[in-house]
Amino acid sequence: MAKKTPKIRFAALIRVSSEKQEKRGESLRTQDQQATDAARLLGGIIVARYAGQEHATAGWEREQLDKLLTDARRKSKPFDAVIVADPSRWSRDNVASETGLDVLRDNGIRFFVLVQEYDLYDPNQRVILGLQTTMNGYQAALNAQKSILNRIAKAKRGVVAVGSRPFGRHFNDAAGRWEVEPEKKAMIEEIAKRYVDGEGLVDLAKEFGMDRSNLHRTLTEKCGPKWPLKFASDRFNIRETIEVTIPPLLDHKTIKAVKKTAEANKTYRHGLSKHKHLFSRMLFCAHCDRAMSGQVAKGQRYYRHAPGCENCLGGFVRADDLEDVVIRHLFECFGNPKAVEKAIEEATPNRDTIKEYQQRQERIADGLAKLKEGRDRLIKFIVNGSITETQAEGQLQALTERETKLTAEAERLAEYLDKVPSPALAKSTAKRVSDAMRRFKPKGRKLVSARLWAKVSHANSALDKMTWEEKRELLQMVFGGKTVDGQRMGIYVERIQGQEGRQHRQWRYMIKGHLIDERGFFPMSVDRMEAQFFFGAAERQKELVTRVGRSNTPRSRTSTSSRSARDERRRAASRSAARAACAAVCLPAPASGRPSSCCSPRTRAHSSPRSRFHPATAAERGRWSVPRDPAEPRNTGT
Repeated sequence: MAKKTPKIRFAALIRVSSEKQEKRGESLRTQDQQATDAARLLGGIIVARYAGQEHATAGWEREQLDKLLTDARRKSKPFDAVIVADPSRWSRDNVASETGLDVLRDNGIRFFVLVQEYDLYDPNQRVILGLQTTMNGYQAALNAQKSILNRIAKAKRGVVAVGSRPFGRHFNDAAGRWEVEPEKKAMIEEIAKRYVDGEGLVDLAKEFGMDRSNLHRTLTEKCGPKWPLKFASDRFNIRETIEVTIPPLLDHKTIKAVKKTAEANKTYRHGLSKHKHLFSRMLFCAHCDRAMSGQVAKGQRYYRHAPGCENCLGGFVRADDLEDVVIRHLFECFGNPKAVEKAIEEATPNRDTIKEYQQRQERIADGLAKLKEGRDRLIKFIVNGSITETQAEGQLQALTERETKLTAEAERLAEYLDKVPSPALAKSTAKRVSDAMRRFKPKGRKLVSARLWAKVSHANSALDKMTWEEKRELLQMVFGGKTVDGQRMGIYVERIQGQEGRQHRQWRYMIKGHLIDERGFFPMSVDRMEAQFFFGAAERQKELVTRVGRSNTPRSRTSTSSRSARDERRRAASRSAARAACAAVCLPAPASGRPSSCCSPRTRAHSSPRSRFHPATAAERGRWSVPRDPAEPRNTGT
């Protein structure tokens, strides 16, 4: 009886080049069916399949092929032959193909392309396989190059053909243009506004259900009118970046404010230490430009030089001495913008803002309801024994922290909205005030409430009523950016020669910020500060608030003296209107046209612009108009 011939054990190498083809699966199934049919015709059986997505071209890792060759080297070989649907499934890299075929030949493994066997010992058949591999490699390279060039051409036409789509925008194929998604645009606008106002990005991301890092990238890089697409290929020596024009989610001013806020969060807004130092991350050594840090010793606050290097100043700077002088400079120039903004907001509520707050209130209510549902589910799991109390402890703590934050914010919004007058009441009050002021209205001036005028005057005159947070807000507005030479804005402290060994030293300071460049000496006596600084005018407050988000805007060409004269004429005209409006809003008429109860005795803002930017100020101040350099000999004359 004839001995039965054993069946050939085949290993099928089945592959596709892309993940998209692998997900569809049609090519993999087709190759598998072809290999199975061919093996049956050859009287064999497939015992192993090496299938998946991997490139056959040069420079790409081929995990399945490497695994097959590793198994082919084993002593107890799991297969007798390798079968592929066509030579391109084996390899498109001639070097890798020859190496792999040598491994099969040296280990006695046969090679089949469907039903056709190639003798790996025959040079003629090896050269045929080599030519096929070379042609397949050429065709694959040509297709890859055409694919990149076609994508570049589509990008130049404004169609994104690679990568992810920009957030909040989609391409309308029928209209052939990019369009904004209104819901996402409104969401990003609200997030940007609240982020610039000081809310944390982590809390905002949780509230709107976004990833924090993606939200930061979207705000700082992906809200503008340009969408950069980068094409890079070492294989074809292609390096090109194309900017596609798309509709923006935010305007240029808001994007600039967002980027400035992000930069500030890395420096002077990056948290505060246990003890409050007003100039934290805004004070620098004038000799080495290193940032100075706050320190408390024996109950006294100091600013010290940066550690790890020589102390250029030769000592510590008392925080109170420096802060008292510098904050007077800033208050004289800019007043209290935060308090003024609050007074205006209370007097003239913005209906769009109210609507925005009401919508936020609704979102917070929904968030609190979801947190309650989540806590109830966790408790149910604990009761049912699905999870232990230890496992749920961390999640419960996170839910509690989130609930505390949302509850606090809901209370703040409720307190604000409760104080907002109804539209009818606001309209009737505005009409009563405007009727009283209309005949006294100066030409070119907007009508203003006398009560609001009194609040603004008080905010810009009462330095002692300015809170630490309002001072910090003013500092962030003035020092948020860099100077023309790339130096960070802030206060720079310099030592004065000839004071070595003294226990009580004087220092020289320089203020470098938006719309201000001042210098002087400290400590300064109270009498000297009273003689040097005059509050109330805040002549550059409006310009600061206007320019804080666009520091590159050219300054006005109107001279300081002409601005002061114009402002004085306007003040004189508004005093008469204010007296008439006081009766309409039930206020006692202030003496001399200004609220005597809230202005300090030396306030001259409404009688003469006694600002240090007025040309007559220096002569009026006498010898204290310029601080004396301690290194110079004292002038004893009067």
